[in-house]
Amino acid sequence: MKESKIEKPKVKEEGTKDLVETIQERRLDALPYIVDKLEIDSRRSEFDCISPESLPEQVDYSKIENVVWSLLEREKYIEKKEKYTEIINAIAELYKDADKNNEKFQGWSHSLCHLFEGYNPGYPHYRSLLEPRFLKTAEKLVNECISRGLEANNAGCMDRVIHPIIRYNLANIKTKEDLERRYDFKPAVLTKQKGELINLLDKEDDGGQIESFLITSTPKEYILKRIKCGQKLFYGYPERTEKITVEMLNLVKEYLSEDEINSYLKEAYNINIRDIGGKNLAEDLAIIRKNLEQSEKASERVKGLFIDVEGTLVINGQLNEELLERIEEESKEGKDIIIFTGGDPEEQTELLRKLGFPEKYLPVKEKKDYKRKVLETLIDDTDPVYQGFKCVGRSGWRWQPKK
Repeated sequence: MKESKIEKPKVKEEGTKDLVETIQERRLDALPYIVDKLEIDSRRSEFDCISPESLPEQVDYSKIENVVWSLLEREKYIEKKEKYTEIINAIAELYKDADKNNEKFQGWSHSLCHLFEGYNPGYPHYRSLLEPRFLKTAEKLVNECISRGLEANNAGCMDRVIHPIIRYNLANIKTKEDLERRYDFKPAVLTKQKGELINLLDKEDDGGQIESFLITSTPKEYILKRIKCGQKLFYGYPERTEKITVEMLNLVKEYLSEDEINSYLKEAYNINIRDIGGKNLAEDLAIIRKNLEQSEKASERVKGLFIDVEGTLVINGQLNEELLERIEEESKEGKDIIIFTGGDPEEQTELLRKLGFPEKYLPVKEKKDYKRKVLETLIDDTDPVYQGFKCVGRSGWRWQPKK
């Protein structure tokens, strides 16, 4: 049997006014008609194939999600990239009509959160309702989500709706004026119901990120509060937030001392600033930003056990004897031992000699020689991605030496 070739979706130049009016008038009943009219077929994705025949009599939230994703995907193939804005807004708003039974809130909110997170299996790009053209609809859906969750006394996936909103408000801040400006998008319900939400989301609010957002009005207030608490600016999706974090710290550094920011980086992000190698905070942050770009490109694997010096092999001027025992054990088993530093390798080599560290593992090498590489095993007090390389499984660096 010959395998069928999947082609780019067909795109008609149909008008949108009548379709939007049909959706607004017929609500959920309009979805099969819209699918047929626009010839929507999601076989190109990992979703179930959509057709008028495949839609149940009672349209559920998952079918609404599928149609929204299909139209967002289709926009890639047409000249007018925002052609389906009005239709997408109208279809997304149908979430308000779907599955109103409180017992279904978990699944309903799980589906809804995907449209805020930009979580879209099968598609290589991130799209979400958090674009200026969709914000009015997004606000209506946030209101609906909060209302249903509080009524059901169920957190559901509300945290996964709110977290992307936090990222959206901080993602495009470029100036101090932006820092002082009120949040670009914070539906009023998040302020009015903040007490109830904080209580309901207590278990889901990793590090108090949502609470920090709910009780503040500007990006500056949020960032300074997170620093004061010693908590990350964002939790989850590090590939989308690590660079934003560096930019935010650059903007607020004049409100804090270098020691305060260095302590925060260590506590919240496992960054020992001595491993970065800059001459001052501004230079350190610039290096971290560049290192993040380097680690994204890391591909070449390098075997061996890699050991950092300051804060790991040497703590408070003393040799870490427990770590030395592990080095000896790994060496006996045939593993290559690489001692490296983000500082001056000659100085660190002399320091280790004075402390009686075995000569066979010297001299100390430079970390910069391993940028854009993936290290087999790493013991370090600084997360590797902030140093320009990665570790297999990103696990070795988490080992914390005893002090």
